[in-house]
Amino acid sequence: MKPESLLKSLLDEKEKEYFYIMHLSYDGGCKEPLWECAKENNVIGLNHCRIIEHDWRTERELVKNCISKVWARQLDMFCCGMEEDDIVVVLDGWYYILGIAEKPGECNYNKNLSNCEDYNGGFFGYTRKVKWIESYEWGKRCRLSNPVRGFNNTLNIVNKDTKWWTSLTNSNV
Repeated sequence: MKPESLLKSLLDEKEKEYFYIMHLSYDGGCKEPLWECAKENNVIGLNHCRIIEHDWRTERELVKNCISKVWARQLDMFCCGMEEDDIVVVLDGWYYILGIAEKPGECNYNKNLSNCEDYNGGFFGYTRKVKWIESYEWGKRCRLSNPVRGFNNTLNIVNKDTKWWTSLTNSNV
C-alpha cells in the first residue's frame, strides 16, 4: 500500500477541502534566486507590474481595469482570500514541487520591492510570511509523477472538483 502523501495528510489533519498552488517566477525567469529568497525568508510573493504604485487591498477599484480579470482574481486571492490555516504548494512549472507552506500571514505591500525591470535580486511587492512544511533545495526539487498540466497562471485554488487535486494529493511528496 502506498504511503499517504504529505499534502494529503496535511489536508486531512486540517480538514481542508482546498489548497492553493502558485508558480514562483519573475516573468518566467530568475526562478532559483527567487526560490532561495522565499525559502530563506519564509515568504511567498506576488507582483503585477502594471499596478506597482498602488496597494491592491486599498485601491482595487482604482486599478482593476488596468489588468486582466485573471490577474484581478489572483491578486484578490493572494491579498484578501488566503486565511491563516490555508496551505500553499509552490511549483516550478508543471513538473516540480518546490515546497509546501502553511499559515500564510497577513499580506504586506512594499512598492519598492516591485521591481519590474530586469530581476535585481529583490522579491515581490506583495508578500506573506509562511511556515514551510517541506521545502526542497533547488537542485533537489520534487518531480511530480503526474504533472500539473494546464496550470499556466501564477496562483489558483485547488479543490476536489479541479483536475489538479488528484495529481497533487497523490504525489510522492
